[in-house]
Amino acid sequence: MKKGFIFMETLIVLVVLMVTVVGMYGMFVRLSTDIENRKYYDNISDLYKTDILRSEINKSKLTSTSSLIEITKNNCSTYMSSSCASIMTSLNADKIIINIDSIESLILSENNGIKNSMREYLKTINKNGNNRYIIVNYKNNDKNYYASLRI
Repeated sequence: MKKGFIFMETLIVLVVLMVTVVGMYGMFVRLSTDIENRKYYDNISDLYKTDILRSEINKSKLTSTSSLIEITKNNCSTYMSSSCASIMTSLNADKIIINIDSIESLILSENNGIKNSMREYLKTINKNGNNRYIIVNYKNNDKNYYASLRI
């Protein structure tokens, strides 16, 4: 009788330990994947480059009828100084987006031309309030890096 009780007690302890280990493994995998993805977001060097680009933008020209302003090397002189294309090239900036509406509306909108990788980055930005952000997509070794600052 006593041996059966010890056996059942050992089985219960093993089941509890297994459930704990499986739960911790799941959390570890999710956390390590999140860390792997976050290494492409808001690097210090990218934030400095974003600050340089933010200082180049003429804020009085930031008007649009759509939910965002998309700035590339081809149309940057509309919103920035005339040397903007060379600045964007030297900083490896592929695209600049300035939100007119909230960040949440950019994430939910399907037909605004935002890539899925940028959409995932936008989910990490603090969405409190209706703040305007400069969001920059940097290309380095065929990888997308993202950084954003408030305007």
